[in-house]
Amino acid sequence: MKKNLLVVLMLISALSFSQDSIKYVEQGIEETLDLYTKAVKKLENHDIDGAFKDANEIIKSAPNFAKAYGLRGYINYFYKKSPELAIADFTTQLQLNPTNAGAYLYRGYSCEEIGRIDEAKLDYDNAIKFDSENLNSYYRRGICKANLQDFLGAITDYDFILNYKGDRKVEFDQWATVYSDRAYCLAELNRFKEGLLSINEALKLDESLWYSWCIRGEICFKMDEFQKCINDMDRSISIQNQGNAYYYKGLANIKLGKIKDGCADLAKSSEFGLVEAKEAIKKYCN
Repeated sequence: MKKNLLVVLMLISALSFSQDSIKYVEQGIEETLDLYTKAVKKLENHDIDGAFKDANEIIKSAPNFAKAYGLRGYINYFYKKSPELAIADFTTQLQLNPTNAGAYLYRGYSCEEIGRIDEAKLDYDNAIKFDSENLNSYYRRGICKANLQDFLGAITDYDFILNYKGDRKVEFDQWATVYSDRAYCLAELNRFKEGLLSINEALKLDESLWYSWCIRGEICFKMDEFQKCINDMDRSISIQNQGNAYYYKGLANIKLGKIKDGCADLAKSSEFGLVEAKEAIKKYCN
């Protein structure tokens, strides 16, 4: 999800008149709500330090005000690049308000960032439990499932998302990426024809994603379409220089009898640290 969309979603949640807000009004602490509203406004206006300072002040003066931890966690993750601190903040927010879908979603992001994929998936499960209409939770859960080798489960989540394509009421902007990730999972299950259809849909929507070209190139390689593989990998490399494209391009050139070109590509791939490329060099180039 793009950062501005996340800010908008957070603002909608933040400014709602929630139960913890009512509690503080009843206690006569309207200044807490006022300061929180100002902090959110500062975040919206890109005054990150000001919003962070206000969040800390609220937490110090009103430690049971759950949304302040959510605001600080959001800043810690997206702006201060501190996923561990963000996890701590969202955990406290959830202790105070265990049904907050947004807190589960953002804690899931933070867990993913540091490789805690199982925990992230559980957070996305809970995010969906408390807000079944947020497609971003399904998308991130699908990615976690794919990383955990549950490709069928990932495809199920991606298919759920794609059922909403064309619905203008849905706040989601990563349709091309969903098609790409779905194609990757299908290819991992050796369902190459279905994967090709999915990746073609991705490229119809957005030709600027290097990984979409790379995924299609890999599918073409596995379908013995070696020249098409090379063409797609060249397109991928023109957008983002990366090792996987050189690896499959090298193998495709070797399959076409262009050993010198293929070995040169594999050498470039190995510069990115791909172990497979080094093994292929030993097999085909020495």
